[in-house]
Amino acid sequence: MIGMQYVFTLPDDHDMRTIRNRVAERGHLFDKLEGLFEKAFLISEKGVTGATENSYAPFYLWNHDEAISNFLVSDKFKAVSEAFGRPTVKTWLPLYFSTGQAKLAKPAFATREIKDIAPESDLEEMRRIEYRVHRQWAEHPANHSGFIGLDATSWQIVRFALWTGTPESLPDGPQAFEVVHLSAPGLDPTYFASPC
Repeated sequence: MIGMQYVFTLPDDHDMRTIRNRVAERGHLFDKLEGLFEKAFLISEKGVTGATENSYAPFYLWNHDEAISNFLVSDKFKAVSEAFGRPTVKTWLPLYFSTGQAKLAKPAFATREIKDIAPESDLEEMRRIEYRVHRQWAEHPANHSGFIGLDATSWQIVRFALWTGTPESLPDGPQAFEVVHLSAPGLDPTYFASPC
């Protein structure tokens, strides 16, 4: 499993209804996309849940690298690039992933935290710390799913999780996004039981 995200920062006066409408029209196209475990269509609105900017920031979990390359050369990625400009695409190797107690519920928001790994850090100890964070998520009743990944180019950790509660119910720190739509073919048993 590989994490992937790109972020489009939008002007302060951008009408975020245009993003919501775009997701309403196109989100279903990912509901059974081959190789995709889940895609969270995320937005932030300046001044809402602590957001400092408007953004469209979809986060993907892919089952394998071929699925990523297929997507990046597809008409779907071409369409988003034509609408907003070709983005910088960040990817993370998996350290931990699990579905949580609320995996069958619709997530309302996501949290994302990106942490630098200091050059002198003990990577094995870092991994143990991230495991403890991951286990705390998995035991939280509002946790839908969680991914902790490693970018070994920039030496950063991403902590990404989907939640069914409200951002106010969690500790301060991570950036919060609203989940406008979730495509999760990896959680749909009928997707694997029947041809697409």
